[in-house]
Amino acid sequence: MESLLVDCGAGARKSQLANMLLEYLDEEQRAAFVREFNALGLPGITGELDGDGAFAVLSDGRTEPEAHHEHEHRTVQDVRGIVEASGAPTSVVDDVMGVYAVLAAAEAKAHGTDESHVHFHEVGNDFAIGYITAFAMLLGTLSPQVVEATPIATGLGYVDCAHGRLPIPAPATANILEGMPHFAGDVEGELCTPTGAAIVKHFADRFVG
Repeated sequence: MESLLVDCGAGARKSQLANMLLEYLDEEQRAAFVREFNALGLPGITGELDGDGAFAVLSDGRTEPEAHHEHEHRTVQDVRGIVEASGAPTSVVDDVMGVYAVLAAAEAKAHGTDESHVHFHEVGNDFAIGYITAFAMLLGTLSPQVVEATPIATGLGYVDCAHGRLPIPAPATANILEGMPHFAGDVEGELCTPTGAAIVKHFADRFVG
């Protein structure tokens, strides 16, 4: 693939971005990807295709809505240990940790602390690790020479998270989006999450449109 366009006109969320890449694969390739993902040693993290062919990450067999009120408190080192022990290719590990480097810098700035002292909440849970890993694996399969992205829709209003009620984009998301083309749009709700913004920031070579 010469170039890949990531359309962020409807936002940038981890599951949305992974499934955007999955659309480039045929049915047989999708099934092979799920087998490869589930062969990894990510503890408790698996993936499945639903009836419409969309990919979903599971944590101990539960979907993200089912585990919504459970929060992990992981450091960058915790995440690195999980991903490095998974058996994923070095290129995938490097990309996953590249995304987490973006997240750590944004969280540190938002909380006025050093990156080594950042404790991830939602962005460090099983689902975030799973979708970031899936995106990195899928991109490796597609092997585009250039990754392009369109300006990112953030949405409007407020979002409730582990840190309370925050304006959209949340502080960590806003930090990641600095220097990246984005717009609010006219949809109420969080269209761009910190994880989604970090994925785009790490992987996009340039923005178009």
